[in-house]
Amino acid sequence: MGTKEIRGDQRTFYEYRIRVELNCQTSLFEVDRDLSEREQKNKAVRRAFDFIDDRNTYIEFRSGSQDISVIKFQTICEDILIMKLARKKPVELPKKGLSTFVEKTEDIYPYAYIIFDCRNQILYVERVLQVYQLPNAMIKIMQDLFCYINNQISENTGKNFYINIISREEDFMECFNSFDIVNKISLKLNSPNCFLGSHEADELLSQLREETQTKTTTLEFASDDGLNGEGFYNQFKHLINYAARGGGGYSIRGTNVGSSKQITKNSNNKIKTLNLTLNFNIGQDQVNNSEQLADRIRNENDYEDKE
Repeated sequence: MGTKEIRGDQRTFYEYRIRVELNCQTSLFEVDRDLSEREQKNKAVRRAFDFIDDRNTYIEFRSGSQDISVIKFQTICEDILIMKLARKKPVELPKKGLSTFVEKTEDIYPYAYIIFDCRNQILYVERVLQVYQLPNAMIKIMQDLFCYINNQISENTGKNFYINIISREEDFMECFNSFDIVNKISLKLNSPNCFLGSHEADELLSQLREETQTKTTTLEFASDDGLNGEGFYNQFKHLINYAARGGGGYSIRGTNVGSSKQITKNSNNKIKTLNLTLNFNIGQDQVNNSEQLADRIRNENDYEDKE
């Protein structure tokens, strides 16, 4: 008799980009001088991935006032793994005092699946309201997780991990066109870890980082007469798409039809989502459609040599 399959429901995952910054004050003795800065950043992400991949016990850390537990669930290919994350909540048990997530069943501590794509440096975090309410709430939790991991594997405190939201590229124009008059546009661009599909933006920000130690570049465009029309997007499409793909963010300020009051909208609440189905076998704590998952995830945000 063959193994019975439980076909999982479709799950929604929020998309986040991992960003690493190197402290310019880091001692030369603490860095690999044979590697470029980008290679050092990529190595830091890879080491964090390997730490999770090699560990068979819980990673327990604190984020603000929350106690968090993370454990690897399954490695689905050499660059992609799945882990579980739960907020630990003490539960009174007869004669046993307080329980932890490790000791209790998953029903007591709801968890979210997180898919870690090391090559593209992306986290896909399952939307589970019992674990966290808003997508932005996961940013600090993920940053604290990577900070904890970095402290475990390295004495070099010159690496800082950040998490950026990934948004849809078309969201910018939808936001732009929602205004009657656009008076100001701000683009916030971080120095690159990995290629995000725009050679022009990549080269500009890499050059600024190399020559001036700039970690974040903010560009502002303002006009009392309005910046409306497709001209702005056509002129700066490469920078807008770089920001949307997890390389920064944007804000747009202007007025709506029938109003003289200016309002500001930004990319912080424009997070991109991916719907995935995880299929499980009865009695086997693993997904059995790992090849399909890996192919889908690799292609979701892979921009190598596409522009």
